Amino acid sequence: MPSSKVKTSTGTIEFHYTISTPFKCDAKVVEKDLPTLLFLHGVYVTSVSWRDQFDSSLRRFNLVAVDMRGHGATGGKVPDTYSKVEAADDIARFMNSIQLPTCHIVGVDIGADIALQMAMDQLSKVASLILMSPLWEKEPEDITAGRQEVADYWIEGSLNKDDLACADAIYGVLQYNYNNADTPFIRSITASHYPQVLKNWSGKGAEDFVAITVKYFVNNRAVRTTSDFAKINCPVLIMAPVDELTPEAIAEDLQRGLHAAGVQVQLLKMWDAPHYGQVTHPSMYSRAIDKFMITNFCPDGAPSVPKNTATAWDAHLRKLGWHPSDEDSDDEN
Repeated sequence: MPSSKVKTSTGTIEFHYTISTPFKCDAKVVEKDLPTLLFLHGVYVTSVSWRDQFDSSLRRFNLVAVDMRGHGATGGKVPDTYSKVEAADDIARFMNSIQLPTCHIVGVDIGADIALQMAMDQLSKVASLILMSPLWEKEPEDITAGRQEVADYWIEGSLNKDDLACADAIYGVLQYNYNNADTPFIRSITASHYPQVLKNWSGKGAEDFVAITVKYFVNNRAVRTTSDFAKINCPVLIMAPVDELTPEAIAEDLQRGLHAAGVQVQLLKMWDAPHYGQVTHPSMYSRAIDKFMITNFCPDGAPSVPKNTATAWDAHLRKLGWHPSDEDSDDEN
């Protein structure tokens, strides 16, 4: 996994990333004549959670995924005051460091929040937004309390070598991410994440865990206004999961706010998908993104999809017991 040292507002962080093109699953640079999609993962996980989007018709484009600050191979110190503004600045600086062109930013959860902020603060970096499972503008106290509970279990378990407390934290994360869905892929990426979680978020790293999984969601969470949204000058696709744990009002409020500001916005409801629906329902999500890209950004026709869309993560995941044939198709969802 290549990396780039980035001078951020709080010091140098080595960001790890993956570039896939129609011609290479682990490319060094993007293809100049193709649109580039930059994928920003959600909290608790890493860029490998985008594996199925990289093994899809989206490989007709340049695809880039990065482990964000505090997560995965990137790690790095997360200040207690870390906010969406600093996070958006991190990604803009990362883009500069590897000379990415203007990108179509695809984000889920915290990644969607950062993408939205980038479209207001870093206009020249953003060609469009694809926002999955957007966050509350001001999170309800019970949701924040749930995040704190997960953090408390993890800190207790990691400091005291209490496997049961760690297991309780992991159960809370899996419930938040996937609404208790269980697939070979989920098991494999969870196994992939665990050594990195221990490295980044144990001992003194517990402070970083709390900063990125709890404090980020309450820091500087002033509600974005119509004038804020009016800064956005690109098309926006919102993909909102619809299940018993996910309030549709979050995405609907965001759609209304963007529309009132004159932003071109589309809302798709992803039925039966959990918060990280791109993991459990990959075909449904990839098809929607592909259609959005072709409709809005391919006036001369869609680029060809390569025959081989294997990803740079596959060899590692196979060592953890995963194989593509293990996955059930979600084409009917």
